[in-house]
Amino acid sequence: MKLNQIITGCALVMGLMACAPQSPAGVVINNTVYAPLNLKATFSYTANGKTYKVKFTNKDILNYWNYDQGTFLAYANGDVYAINQQEGLLDDLTDYNGYDYLDVSLVPNSSTETLLNNGGSKYTATGTMYVDLYSDADSDLGNNIVFQTSGAYKLAGTQSGIKNGAYSVSEKSSSSNLTGEGYYYDTYLDVKAAASAKGSGKLVEE
Repeated sequence: MKLNQIITGCALVMGLMACAPQSPAGVVINNTVYAPLNLKATFSYTANGKTYKVKFTNKDILNYWNYDQGTFLAYANGDVYAINQQEGLLDDLTDYNGYDYLDVSLVPNSSTETLLNNGGSKYTATGTMYVDLYSDADSDLGNNIVFQTSGAYKLAGTQSGIKNGAYSVSEKSSSSNLTGEGYYYDTYLDVKAAASAKGSGKLVEE
């Protein structure tokens, strides 16, 4: 992970939108599907009698951490990862050297599962999604950007039956009503966010 880049709040507001290629539908690494994660947050704060809004997206996050173009965020097994289309799996951002930079947690309160004729299944779940970001790690270190949000989510997925020792999986989870608070370069603010992860791939029976 590259955390040596220091940028000003003004520069971040302007975007630093070094365009990364569109992320794939899913990446399979070591028999695990990594689902590309899309995150959008809007910070609202008042200064000098005026209300300001700052948008913060995947690209802003990756640029803040100085990742190369072609890198995208992905979700798998409860953690968020940085993956590069050329270099492969780079970092676990939810557990990077013992620190938590970006965490997405799903806490279900209801679920369903339907068995299919091909031996596979369809399933759904709803519950609460928590999305937290710490620009410089959840420690006593100073963080330029922090937010902690939560909201209702829904999840849907399918798993095919096994054929020739392999099976396909597809899953999508999303929340469009995440709310919370945080701070942006020493300015305390309210945050509204949306997050979704969608991925598919073929896995080998183990």
